[in-house]
This record gives sequence, structure tokens and C-alpha cells, in this order.
Amino acid sequence: MEMETEMEPESISTPIIKPKTFFWEIAQTTLIAFVLAQLLVRFVVQPHNVEGASMEPTFSNGDYILTDKITYLLRKPDRGEVVIFHPPQSESIEYIKRIIGLPGDVIEYDDRRILINGRLLSEPYLAYAHTLIPPETIKGATTITVPENNYYVLGDNRGNSYDSRYFGVIDSENIEGRAIVRYWPITEVKALTTPKFAF
Repeated sequence: MEMETEMEPESISTPIIKPKTFFWEIAQTTLIAFVLAQLLVRFVVQPHNVEGASMEPTFSNGDYILTDKITYLLRKPDRGEVVIFHPPQSESIEYIKRIIGLPGDVIEYDDRRILINGRLLSEPYLAYAHTLIPPETIKGATTITVPENNYYVLGDNRGNSYDSRYFGVIDSENIEGRAIVRYWPITEVKALTTPKFAF
């Protein structure tokens, strides 16, 4: 008759597990969340707070928006898009304006109207009939050709906007991204759409 033999407790191999402390797990989770948040802000999307009235009526002072930082890695900026950028000689400052002129465009001011390559620019996003309030010049000139890899930008509130009329065109390398949605105030949540132009 075969008999089962009991194993001595000392002969049983039991793995030794040292549980992590509660605080260590919290620290790890916090670190991972911080790194992911930094990557998100650096490469994907970033919140911005609008200061000033230069983009009224599209955006008002105190609005909070999200900036898409991926799209311009895949394609070039387009006319009518609202962008966040660093103005010339001001790396520490960020402005929000609308792209009016693309590389190669000839922009001309004529009787408070904007002409692009000789064609009138219709701007349905403005709050008033005339598209321009003085100065009706571009750094002292009435006509400008936008250089390669540069963009001509204006605020929607033309009477209260420091834009390309004053500091000239902006380099594409200084564009941080495009505004895609306003998420605050909560009653004004809205996705931003790009207007369609005939040219």
C-alpha cells in the first residue's frame, strides 16, 4: 500500500513578496501623471487664457481655450484659422490672432478693405461692416507680399488689436498652434470653425 507523505513545512518554497508602501505607490502615480501631462501640453493640446479684447467678438477677455499643437506638424496653417504665436522679438509673449495672409499673398489696403491678390476679402466673423479700422497700413506700407514660411495676422477687433499692421508678418516657427475650442465660460462652450473663402 502506497502512503502519501506529508512535506515538512520547511521544505515548501514560498516566495517572499515585499509590498510597496502606500506612499511610494502614490508617489509613482503622481510622477507618471505629471510626465504624461507635460507630454500632453508640450506636444498635443494646451489650455490658454485669453487676455484683452483684440479677438472680440470671437473671443473675449477671460475666455479659456484649447490650442491644438498637432495639426501644424502635419500640414501648414490655413487662412482664417486663429493661432497662438510669439510675435517678432518677443519670445516670452504669446498672442492670439487670425491668419489673413498666406506665404506668397499680396495684401493691399483700399478704402478700409483688405484685398488679397487683388480680390476682396469677405470676413463674416467681424462685428461690423468695414473690415479695417486705421492704421490702414502695414508697417507704413499699403501693400505687402507675404514672404515664404510667414503669415500675416490680424485681430478680429481691428480697432483694438496690436497685430501684423504694427509688427509685420510672423514666422511659422513662432506659431504654437491653433485655437480649436472655447471651454470657459461654461455657457459659451464652442468648437471653433474655420471660415470658408472663395480663394
